[in-house]
Amino acid sequence: RYSNEPPPDGPLVVHVAEEGRYGFSIVVRNGVGMASPAPKAGDEAQVWVVVDETKPTVNLTRVTPGTGTNVGTLNVEWTATDERLTCKPVTLSVATKKDGPYTPFATAIENTGRYVWHMPREHPYSFFIRVEAADKAGNVGQATTPEPIRIDLTRPKGTITGVGCEKKSASLTVIPAPAEKPAKETTPVNTTVIPNLNFITMPDR
Repeated sequence: RYSNEPPPDGPLVVHVAEEGRYGFSIVVRNGVGMASPAPKAGDEAQVWVVVDETKPTVNLTRVTPGTGTNVGTLNVEWTATDERLTCKPVTLSVATKKDGPYTPFATAIENTGRYVWHMPREHPYSFFIRVEAADKAGNVGQATTPEPIRIDLTRPKGTITGVGCEKKSASLTVIPAPAEKPAKETTPVNTTVIPNLNFITMPDR
C-alpha cells in the first residue's frame, strides 16, 4: 500500500526501490465508507509497470567506405541489444568533431545492424559517426567511432600550363677506324734476259 489518501484527481507519484516489473491495483471508497474489494495475494494486478533505467548496449562494429561502383557510400555496421527496444530504435548521426554537434542522417530505422549511407558529394573528408538506440522507457545508448573517418570524394584534376623545350649540347663519340695492315714486303727478283738459244741434240755413243 502506497497511500491511504491519494489525490482525488491524481496523479499519484510512486517511488520504487529498484528496476523491475510492478503491478498496481486501485481501491475506490465512497463517502459513506463503501469500498471496492481490496486485492489479495494471487490476484491479477490492474496495471503492470516496468521500471527500466538501463540504457541499451550499443557497439559500432565496422564503418567502411564503398568501393568500385559503390564509391560515395558509407557502410555502417553496429549491434544494439536491450530487452525492450522500440520497433525502430536506431538513429545514425555525423559530426566533424568527436564531441559534436551531431547531425542525424538516418532516423527511426530498424535494428538490422547495417545501413548504407549515400554521402553528399561536398561532405567533409574527416568526420565521426555515432549510432544511438532507444528503448521503450526512453533510455538511449550510443557508440561513436574512436577515430575520425577520412574519405575524399573529390576527384583530383590537373592542367597543363605550358610546353617548353630544353636545348642540350650534342655529344659526339668518335670511334677510330681499324688500322690498315701494312702491305707485305716482297723480295725483288733479278731477271736476266737471255737471247734465243739453239739446242743441238747429239746421239749417244
